[in-house]
Amino acid sequence: MKNKILLLPCLFLICIILIGTRTANADGSIIAVVPSSQSVNAPDLLFTVNFTITGAPIMTQWIIRNITWNPDVCELQTLNKSSFVEGPFMKSVGSTTGLMTKAPDNVTGRAPEVFVGFMGSDTVSGDGVLMTIKFRSKAVGYSNVSMQIAYLLNGLDSLPNPTLQNGTVTVIPEFSNVLLPIFLVATTMIAYIAATLTRKRRAQIRVP
Repeated sequence: MKNKILLLPCLFLICIILIGTRTANADGSIIAVVPSSQSVNAPDLLFTVNFTITGAPIMTQWIIRNITWNPDVCELQTLNKSSFVEGPFMKSVGSTTGLMTKAPDNVTGRAPEVFVGFMGSDTVSGDGVLMTIKFRSKAVGYSNVSMQIAYLLNGLDSLPNPTLQNGTVTVIPEFSNVLLPIFLVATTMIAYIAATLTRKRRAQIRVP
């Protein structure tokens, strides 16, 4: 009986901890690669990846460091920093500055640091698109689009770091080069089987 009495307070404390954890996670901001997973139908096609924020606190600047991708699978569309385009999240509120401190490296598939900050006293919060990266598919394969760390600032004050949600890109073979022969073979086999079954059925029919 004593063990049951002691168990109830423990369960109560566990419930409080779990509720507190869920609340903390719900209150935190998230920076995500959108779409989280996408397929590109062939090499040498243009596509974009958005970096969005949800649940942002009142802020004046964001910084994302060490964005990486697989340079064997995809590359920047313009091969330089003009492939990074600021989204409307902050510039729709006021004048901004920044975007890149160092040029991205297409050879290693890495952008060291990207940031945007207000030039005046404006602030922003909520949800929106921070930036868009313009890519070109390079070869069939799989690539992560990842962020190492991100910071949010309100003036000189650091805000809680956002949760990061990375994404993936898969470049698949062009239909006409790979899937069409398979489709033709499958269609031919189906037609042959159908013709064989038809002949057998006709042979089984007896004319009176």
